[in-house]
Amino acid sequence: MAPPQRPSAFRRKLIIYPAIQIPLIAWTAGLALVGALFTASFIVYTQNHPDQNEAMTKMIFMLVGLLIFSSYAILLSYYTNRLFGPIYRLQTTMRKMTAGENLGPIRLRDGDHFAEVIDDYNKMIEAKGLVQK
Repeated sequence: MAPPQRPSAFRRKLIIYPAIQIPLIAWTAGLALVGALFTASFIVYTQNHPDQNEAMTKMIFMLVGLLIFSSYAILLSYYTNRLFGPIYRLQTTMRKMTAGENLGPIRLRDGDHFAEVIDDYNKMIEAKGLVQK
């Protein structure tokens, strides 16, 4: 009998869950583009305005860069919360079920990802009679 084949180190598909991966890639690429444009504009501005106060110009550009990065961090935090919140709730519920607690269905917020997985889980516990009445 032949030994089982190990999975290839290279994935056949890079995008396996487009609803999550594409927006995350787009936001990251957008931040990189904004950063590159911001850096280029800083370089051009400082070369074309040598008489301006260099320290003040650098401080303004750094503050704007910090604002852009902070905005991205807040948006990424919101997005990842919508991404990982349902997984966390599913894990917590399964641990409670393992401990013998009767549970109700998992509820999702508008905009949460993995709704199909949570719906399947809710159908499963209902079919097995594990739903708290």
